[in-house]
Amino acid sequence: MGFLKSFFGFRGFKIGNKDKMTLPLEVIILSLPFLGFWFVFFWFTKAYTTPATWILCVVTGLIYAFGVVAVYRQLQKFSFFRVLKYRRMLRFFLEENGYVTEKKSKNKDAKRKLKYVETFFSYKDRAYIVTFGLKGNKHQQKLLKISGDLEITFSLDMIDMIDETGYINYKFMSGLLDNVLKSSEIAGTPKGGLQLMKDVVWDYIGNPHLMIAGGTGGGKTVLMRSMLIGLLKYSVVDILDPKQSDFVPLNEIPVLKDRIFSETLEMGQRLIDVKSFMDQRYGQMRKLSKAKKEKQMEAFHTYGLKPYFIMVDEFPSFMSAVEDELGFKMGRSAEERAPISSMEVMSAIKQIILKGRQAGIFMIIATQNIKSDDIPTTIRDNIMTRVTVGRLSNTSYDILFPNSNKNFKYIKEIDGRRVFGMGYYGVNGESPRQFLSPQMPPAKDFTFWDAYEAMPRLELETEEDVVVSYTKQEFAEKLGIHPRTLGEITKLLVDREFELSKELNDGDLSLFERIVAFKNQTKSTWQEAVVNEVGEKFSVVED
Repeated sequence: MGFLKSFFGFRGFKIGNKDKMTLPLEVIILSLPFLGFWFVFFWFTKAYTTPATWILCVVTGLIYAFGVVAVYRQLQKFSFFRVLKYRRMLRFFLEENGYVTEKKSKNKDAKRKLKYVETFFSYKDRAYIVTFGLKGNKHQQKLLKISGDLEITFSLDMIDMIDETGYINYKFMSGLLDNVLKSSEIAGTPKGGLQLMKDVVWDYIGNPHLMIAGGTGGGKTVLMRSMLIGLLKYSVVDILDPKQSDFVPLNEIPVLKDRIFSETLEMGQRLIDVKSFMDQRYGQMRKLSKAKKEKQMEAFHTYGLKPYFIMVDEFPSFMSAVEDELGFKMGRSAEERAPISSMEVMSAIKQIILKGRQAGIFMIIATQNIKSDDIPTTIRDNIMTRVTVGRLSNTSYDILFPNSNKNFKYIKEIDGRRVFGMGYYGVNGESPRQFLSPQMPPAKDFTFWDAYEAMPRLELETEEDVVVSYTKQEFAEKLGIHPRTLGEITKLLVDREFELSKELNDGDLSLFERIVAFKNQTKSTWQEAVVNEVGEKFSVVED
């Protein structure tokens, strides 16, 4: 199959000697009209004998040359011409870095021919794909680590690396600004994740928990506040703010009232309470799973439970305060000791990180430049999603994205436009990609305060709130009837103005069981069974 793809060009253009040319093809094509005009003009008018004509030729030639350059730059906006340019750049890269061998010829005067390592270049869905054939060649190890060098060569961002038998594919993307969202546009769903860019979704169920790293002024706080815009629409969020600065004022807004904690003792106690709530939620889920007779327990959203996020700003600072104020210290009397210990808080954090995913409880921790001892390894390794914004040290990148071939760089401008919140997004163990955090709309049109004030306050479900709901297939199986029959009964009830729940649950089960039982015992029709239970027209009788 690999041979067929290669032979018929399914992998894209094969890079080789044909891509070597002194001038870009576009420049040659654009120059032809000028050259043709002056050739005809000189030949038929014999103008080459006049000095003034030579001066005119040089001046107009320079003007035309500037025009060709301007048009050439505009042509780069079109994918066809960009592909031509990148093919030439890739050919030059391969030759300069020794990914070629010279074909030997018996004729000493023969033109030098080079054989390039098997390389293909293609463009699809706004992405550029470079494919290398491996098959055990001498360049194999270098080709597996070439992505960073290609990023620099193309000035593009590598977003994916795809392995297949005999080939390695590197996928690059441009147009970062086209994918950025405004803070007011951030949205998500309980089971679909939170959208951070048009083409970036934090899948917190598949890759639970999030670590945000950003230097001073890098845009970390704006990113976190933008995320709140999306999360508060369908989930509950608690915020721990040890600096007592960026989030504490939001405690006055109804949607976040009593959900922002800043004192060390109350922050530690909150995490312990969250761990207890997680254990309680698992008990609810086991109960619901058993009621639905499932072979194994599903994720939280299957049972109608809301996601629950705990956002911790300046996590290393919080950890230091917990150790200092809640840790065991020699010489402290029993009265001086805190009611909770740092060990209890650390245990709660680890349990939430390790077990929270299925119960729908997720942590978002933020820090500045990160050192290896800032966050315990057990916690760091189980935070699957990482985001950086602004300027970070090389050490921070190595800790957040280990074993990555990425050439991390701090970018202030893109295409002449100043950008804020520029960084990288990635999943632990995968190659990161460039990321641009949501941008603030104009102040006259939007403020975070106004956006939060407009949001309804959601509450976490208590045990009494949780009811067992069923799909139509599951409900029909419990009744021992066909789903089409269930639909027929439902229509008969609706025709008689009987209001059913949006989702079939245990509250509806007894009614349907009585209808089915009457039908089976009397051998009547379904219409007669429904009429016997609710009458010809259902109505509420007031006392």
